Amino acid sequence: MRRMLQAVPIGVIAVAAVFVTSVPASAAPLAGTPDTLTYVALGDSYAAGQGGGNYLNSCLQSPAGYPALLDAEPKIKLVSNLACSGATTADVIAQAQKVPRGTKLVTVTVGGNDLQVGAIAGACLLQADPAACVALIGQANYLLENDILLDSLLETYRAIAAAAPKAQIVVTLYPTLFPLSTSDPREAEINASTL
Repeated sequence: MRRMLQAVPIGVIAVAAVFVTSVPASAAPLAGTPDTLTYVALGDSYAAGQGGGNYLNSCLQSPAGYPALLDAEPKIKLVSNLACSGATTADVIAQAQKVPRGTKLVTVTVGGNDLQVGAIAGACLLQADPAACVALIGQANYLLENDILLDSLLETYRAIAAAAPKAQIVVTLYPTLFPLSTSDPREAEINASTL
């Protein structure tokens, strides 16, 4: 349980599409065939595949992560996996600057670290520290209720769209960690952030 909680942070917000004005990217153009989707993965530990084992680097990218699984699909070519465990929206904005021009598909998972979901899981479930749990959930709720995280996410999506103006951008969600029927109020509180 402890390993799973550290490996898969929970998130809150999904934006299906973001329409922004494109601006030139500084990255070099991609060479590829017209029938192949050149693909770049951005994001945090969930995007990197932390928890999947056989890590490839210090970002805890795993060959069991969804970027590698998508790369195995016909006509999708992963040209860069920039996802890194611990990444926040600010980190993903920096990742976006490395997206090669001409990329056709970008996936992104981000937001859980902005909310300190790993710390919430630790305080609320693993350490059972009620005071820290309440304080951390309060901080996360503040970011949500005041649209601070939403603003950060929108800024992140705009940066990605500017770096890859011809790409389809897919924002992936986080899973719920516990059964929806859980009777544990701590588990229910954590699940509620993903619904």
